Amino acid sequence: MRQLKLKTAITMKQTLLIILTTILVNNLYAQTTCRIKYDYDNAGQRVKRSYYCTSDGPTNPNTDVRISVFPNPTPGPIKVFTDRTANYMSVRVVNMSGGLIASGSCDECNLKTLDISSVVPGPYIVNVLFRITGMSDINKSVTIVKTD
Repeated sequence: MRQLKLKTAITMKQTLLIILTTILVNNLYAQTTCRIKYDYDNAGQRVKRSYYCTSDGPTNPNTDVRISVFPNPTPGPIKVFTDRTANYMSVRVVNMSGGLIASGSCDECNLKTLDISSVVPGPYIVNVLFRITGMSDINKSVTIVKTD
């Protein structure tokens, strides 16, 4: 008997639709700014495209924490970077139904890496909880796109 391997292939149209949906969801619910950054070689040819989101919360430096999740879209590991060192930071990746995909935490850090390379391509939400001395707990969310 032959076993068939099924692999989900995402077309360029589907990827574009997911990215546009991500931007819409971020702008409506998560107060984030999403941008596409292009890298070029010496000949001026585009060699890399990076999509990243940064939170746009209030501008009070005593209560605001900005986060960046990159690369986005990603085929595997994601890095969650904050502009302030947290006493405790918890990162959870959930699917659109709210099911937990991956999680991790760290003490006295501003960078956490999670590997989501084994999950099905599609949109996911990264929830980040910060605890910083003298502040209330801060929760931020960013939508990411998992690719093949």
